Amino acid sequence: MIAVYKGNYDEIQELQPRVETNANDIATIKESVQAQEPAIATNTARGEAQAQEIAALQATVTAMNAQLQQLAAQIPQLQASVAEKDEQIAELSKRPTLEEVQDARLGSAVILKDWESDEVTLNFNLEKSDDLRTWVPFEGGTWTAVANGGVKLTLPLNEAKKLLRVTLKG
Repeated sequence: MIAVYKGNYDEIQELQPRVETNANDIATIKESVQAQEPAIATNTARGEAQAQEIAALQATVTAMNAQLQQLAAQIPQLQASVAEKDEQIAELSKRPTLEEVQDARLGSAVILKDWESDEVTLNFNLEKSDDLRTWVPFEGGTWTAVANGGVKLTLPLNEAKKLLRVTLKG
C-alpha cells in the first residue's frame, strides 16, 4: 500500500507544477474578465438601446407602410380627377380668347360677364345736340326686345334738327 501511496505521491508531485500554472492562468483570465466587465456592460447597454431603436424604427416603417397603402388607394380617384380636369381644360381651350373675339376697330367695346352675379349690365347714355359741340341728356324712348337676342330703342324726334349720340359706360 505504501507503494500505491508513493506512486500517487509521485504523480501528484509531477502534476503540481501544472496545477500551479493552470491556477495562475485562471487568475490571469479572471483579472482579464474583470477588467473587461465595464466594456461588456457598456456594450450590453448599447445593444439594448439599439434594440429599442430598431423596434421604434420598425414601428415607424409599419406606420409609413400604412400611409403608403392609403395614398396608393387614392391614386385611381386622383387619376380620374386629373382626367376630368384635362377634359375641362381641353373644352375650355376650344373657346376663343378675349384677344380672338375683341373687335380691333377704334371705339369698339368688349362686354365681360360679372362672374359673381352671372350678368352683363350695359349702361347707355343717350345725348342730343344741335351743333355737335354741346351735348345734353336725351330723355324718352321705348326699349323692345327683337328676334335673335336683339334690342330695339325707339326714340321720339319732334324737333326739326337734332343729332344723337350713344355712349356706353362700363
